Amino acid sequence: MTALIGAGEPGRASLPADGLSVLLISAFDLGHQPFGLASPAAWLAADGAQVACLDLAVQKLDDDAVRAADLIGFYLPMHTATRILAGAVPRVRELNPDAHLCAYGLYAPVNAGLLRRIGIASIIGGEFEQPLAALARDLRSRGNRPSSKSRARPCGGCPAALPAPSQPRAQATTSAYILTDPQPEADQLV
Repeated sequence: MTALIGAGEPGRASLPADGLSVLLISAFDLGHQPFGLASPAAWLAADGAQVACLDLAVQKLDDDAVRAADLIGFYLPMHTATRILAGAVPRVRELNPDAHLCAYGLYAPVNAGLLRRIGIASIIGGEFEQPLAALARDLRSRGNRPSSKSRARPCGGCPAALPAPSQPRAQATTSAYILTDPQPEADQLV
């Protein structure tokens, strides 16, 4: 497991020193440092989050890291990773029912219906670093710590996260796809 402790960076919004504990999980990078973990980990650490990363292709799920995390992000860059990580979500939810679960990457929005049903609270597509950092800041600002978290709390302050369904629509922005119709009838991976 790789861990980063955030120190912040001048000129950027930062989480307080007691920032969130974030766990980013990949499933199909075969030990190579995945950009989908490394880049958001750097953004989150710069904002003061304590970040740990796991690659399930070469590591076992770290039960202690899962239990300690306030925010758990699953990187879904392709179909195979989506299938593997969808299988890991029930164990993650069992270990930490209070964590805010987020799926991000190219295959997150297209599998939104399935991801919602298995317990994913936020879904981010397109460029994901800034929306993940905004999600962490939003959760921290609301005091979303393990003792006070709800099971599926939408990110009210980050525009590229998929909040709980309300109005079916999709739109593209310069940094990410915003998808607000999770297609709850979709039961299969795309």
